[in-house]
Amino acid sequence: MLALLLALSAPPAAEKLPYGQDMRVPGSKVSVRLEKDAQGANRSSLFLDERYDTLSKTFVQFRCGEGGKLQFFLKTKVPLLSEADLVAGRAPSISYRVDGQQPRTFPGVLTRKGGDFDRFVLATNDVGDARFLGAFKAARQKVELRVVRTGGAAPLTLTFPVKGFAEALSVVEGCGALP
Repeated sequence: MLALLLALSAPPAAEKLPYGQDMRVPGSKVSVRLEKDAQGANRSSLFLDERYDTLSKTFVQFRCGEGGKLQFFLKTKVPLLSEADLVAGRAPSISYRVDGQQPRTFPGVLTRKGGDFDRFVLATNDVGDARFLGAFKAARQKVELRVVRTGGAAPLTLTFPVKGFAEALSVVEGCGALP
């Protein structure tokens, strides 16, 4: 699996992907980062940058979690939560639409950063993780995500092109042991 991504993104002399560095699939907005936690468990990630974000501050992340399952996260450069939602611990819903098909909506799950809720990151539950992964696998061109924010903020619609997704997924899917 690593060889496929290496053939696409690294010089021929490279023997393996380096840890902790993003390796981009050429000609795409997709990258992979190999990482282990302190116990040696695979915590590698696949990233898809939003189509119109040139600074890579808005992206989708599929991260290796417990039991070898990929967990979905949406990180944006703008707040996803109103102050009232932040205080109440309420997460907005998040929907996806594959190649212009009918949207499907799931409840968002708040994440924490430094003990506080992170206003810029949303996750989903285990069912949502699997559905969002399935949506990105099924897409031929793009997946659109929409977050309905409260507190007077306009809904946020983001577009993620999937070119290179399958190649990067072959590296992290299953979250097997890393050398």
